[in-house]
Amino acid sequence: MEKLSKEQIDKIFEESTDQVEAAIELYKIAFPNFDELTSIDGHPQVSKVTNEYIFDKFIALDKQYHPTVINGGLWMNKGFGCSYPPDQDWIIDLSKCNPE
Repeated sequence: MEKLSKEQIDKIFEESTDQVEAAIELYKIAFPNFDELTSIDGHPQVSKVTNEYIFDKFIALDKQYHPTVINGGLWMNKGFGCSYPPDQDWIIDLSKCNPE
């Protein structure tokens, strides 16, 4: 389980001009040893509030830098899952992941 803040998310999206770059930075918060991993089976889970906040950031990023793609599409396909309890906002649950 890793903590995540709005400030961390905002900083990632202020510094990113690419959706892949932003996604990797979010995964690096979830997995501090991300650069050492070869695969991740499963998806980190966050609450609905947390997921919607991140998703809105991806939509805005795509509108600005990737206007020809489905806004937020990368996050829909490769982002965190949204099944963590709603009273646990700003937490990344890794219990459904098997990083290798």
